[in-house]
Amino acid sequence: MPTSPRSAERRKRGDDAFPLWPLGCARAEPIIPAMTVHSDNPDHGFQFPGVFEITAMGPAGRGLEERIPQVLEAAGIPVLRETVATRNSTGGKFVSIRVSIEAADRDRYEAAHAALRAEPDIKWTL
Repeated sequence: MPTSPRSAERRKRGDDAFPLWPLGCARAEPIIPAMTVHSDNPDHGFQFPGVFEITAMGPAGRGLEERIPQVLEAAGIPVLRETVATRNSTGGKFVSIRVSIEAADRDRYEAAHAALRAEPDIKWTL
């Protein structure tokens, strides 16, 4: 199997930190090892029950400001209506609506995103 001058030079130096594999040859193990995510602080991440902010974005002029709280409430998600805030995009074609919800657990939080994403006019949620 032909090797490049660069790989031959690396082998001479004993530089095997990043071995070069010939084209078409698959590695037996992943290039990047699996990562485990953990925190040494239990207060990191979402804490349930709690109040969470969700932002939904879609085309301006479609009444999303009124519909988003209605969609969430229809899905059984308590909405803090006094927190509803809107912001138009620079070009005015899109609007983002930010609202705070109460979620007793992760399932309710995910249900809120699912309810919003099911609406055809809502393009993105955060």
